[in-house]
Amino acid sequence: MLGLVASISFNAALDQEFVALALPAEWIAAVADNRVRLGGMVAPEAMSPAMQTQFADAVAAAFRQAFGTVTTVAACLCVLASAFGLWSVRHLRGQTATDTEA
Repeated sequence: MLGLVASISFNAALDQEFVALALPAEWIAAVADNRVRLGGMVAPEAMSPAMQTQFADAVAAAFRQAFGTVTTVAACLCVLASAFGLWSVRHLRGQTATDTEA
């Protein structure tokens, strides 16, 4: 589940970064297959060194965004699991007290 969250978040952030860089459509298409590599994406060789640096910065920014999203979702899942655990312990204690009284 968290892999899916990471992939969706990374791709959305990367699209925003590419729009900001105003990359040509052919370069965006050239790296489309590499999106599954997330932070390991490589710039097309046809790019100038300056553009490759900007590309690497865009990929890094998208990866940071995805990492932040995944950690937030993971923290929320931990809170939910803790709340459910607390509820289940309290619920079981209530059943045990009722069972011993009967």
